[in-house]
Amino acid sequence: MIGGILLAAGASTRMGSPKQLLRWGDKTLIEWEIRELNCAGVTRPIVVLGNNSSEISEAISDLDCTIVINSQWQQGRATSLSAGAIALLQEASNNTNGYQAVVIQNVDQPTTSSIIRLLITELATSSAGLVQPEYLDESGVPHGGHPVVLGGKLINELRQVTEEGQGLRELVKLYGSQRLNMSHEPIVKINLNTPDLVSDARLLFRLNNDSN
Repeated sequence: MIGGILLAAGASTRMGSPKQLLRWGDKTLIEWEIRELNCAGVTRPIVVLGNNSSEISEAISDLDCTIVINSQWQQGRATSLSAGAIALLQEASNNTNGYQAVVIQNVDQPTTSSIIRLLITELATSSAGLVQPEYLDESGVPHGGHPVVLGGKLINELRQVTEEGQGLRELVKLYGSQRLNMSHEPIVKINLNTPDLVSDARLLFRLNNDSN
């Protein structure tokens, strides 16, 4: 079984409107991402909401996902990771096989089902605890991209991450991260922080740039 946590609790301050509800083709961004996770084989992804949770919950109420409201979202992303991990553990209690892998995705870092599947396969064939894409910047310096896929055995550790330990980076420091070279794939470095980045990102996904 493949698990997934979609982190979507933030306030989108720099965007000026909820990132989760940006138009993404004929859907909202968060709807599109949930469907891509489903297509990649993720079993009912956990969607962690915080700010604007009522409006966003309504937009995704008919999708194959589990909605978790993080009342502590303002304390940092680590609280959402922990909330998502707890929900995964609760769902796994009904399945003796548990999770082979867990996809961690931020709502402002959209990706495709094909990229997710490549990372899941890389994890399955390596001894690493975590796998993520790698890309080179303009100076040729390597960076870790998104999303991150971790082994299911690390869900308990994920539940205990803290802001002081920089969230997911705690696990990277403890268990190391296998990086899959995806310098040919600009999608792995997208970060939709501000409105000016949205049009270029839509082009990479071959979406209609007339969307609002």
